[in-house]
Amino acid sequence: MDRKDTLVSTEDDKDREELHIRNALKSCGYPKWIFDKVKHDQCQKRKNTTIDIKKRNKSAQESKGLAVVPYVEGLSETAERILRKYGINTAMKPYRTLRQLLVHPKDQRTVEQTAECVYRIPCHNCDCKLTYIGETGRNYGKRQEEHRKEVE
Repeated sequence: MDRKDTLVSTEDDKDREELHIRNALKSCGYPKWIFDKVKHDQCQKRKNTTIDIKKRNKSAQESKGLAVVPYVEGLSETAERILRKYGINTAMKPYRTLRQLLVHPKDQRTVEQTAECVYRIPCHNCDCKLTYIGETGRNYGKRQEEHRKEVE
């Protein structure tokens, strides 16, 4: 029946196709009430789809935009109510999800494990407030140890 509605273009051809479907189902042993039920359900579905499209178009015309706000219990509902008065739709988004709390795909690196970085080491031997700025492609911890040995 869906194919009849989408592929056949003229009403006469649609009626002939429907009759052909009815006869084919009858010859296969299907009762008449099944065909009638499917046809009725299809009409209801088409009617509901038309109503949904009209509602969506109406709400899209009334809306002035969408605001995505983080969900904070009590506060977000109030913000939604206020924005709705001005025709702005709102969507709530969790600011902290279970995934953020539980899943950490990469292990955290310590500062000493950081490689390919620019670093600054202040002078602790005197009050001159000089700093050494360097760049390394190796681990920062290894380079820092080398600086300590040079100072000693």
